[in-house]
Order: sequence, then C-alpha cells, then structure tokens
Amino acid sequence: MNQRQNYLTYAHLITPLHTGGSTQEGNLMGIAREVHTEFPYLPSASLRGKIRSELEYINPAEADTFFGQKIKDGKQPTEGEVWFAEATLLFFPIASLNYHLVWITCPLWLERWNRWIGITQ
Repeated sequence: MNQRQNYLTYAHLITPLHTGGSTQEGNLMGIAREVHTEFPYLPSASLRGKIRSELEYINPAEADTFFGQKIKDGKQPTEGEVWFAEATLLFFPIASLNYHLVWITCPLWLERWNRWIGITQ
C-alpha cells in the first residue's frame, strides 16, 4: 500500500508571470482568478505542464513515472505519482517611496496559508 505524502512548496518569482484567464479586453489578457475571492492564482495544470516538460527534457522515463505515461502507439495512458494544487499568493509586491518595493500580505491570506500548512502536516 502506498503511503501518501504531502509537500508544500514555495516559489519566489524573479520576473513577472502571466497565466491567462477567460477574459480579454483589447490587447490586455485576463489573468486566472479564483471565482469566490477574485485573487490571482496559478492553475495546477499550468504548473504541472511546465514541470513535466522540463523533466521530459532531462529524463523522459522519469517524467512518465512521476506524471503518468501519455497516450502513445495505441497504449492506454497511466496514472502518475504526483498531484499538484493551484499555486496562490502569500505575499504581494508593492512599489514603495522608501524602497524599490515591499512585500505585503493580509490576515485573510495568512489564514489560508495556515490551513494549507495544517493539511500538509
């Protein structure tokens, strides 16, 4: 019997990241937002797809083990070993007069983060 392990991972982005949402106004693309809060988030499929493509470049066999085998030559796809949740914000960069930028958060985001920590322990 396989034992399930949960890992909480953090990413600090150095350059802007844009994942499209369902709206578009002129040349401005919408960004993916949670329906209930309208907070921006990174869809799990985007995260999973990027990590899989990088691993396929390094080691295709290992990518099939972790993410499952794709449909090839009439074979059925297989289930992978990893699962990804959406990536959400914990801190938000804000321009500052005294510093280049400052990182802020709020009680709601910290409360959500504490719930995620509880799930992974």
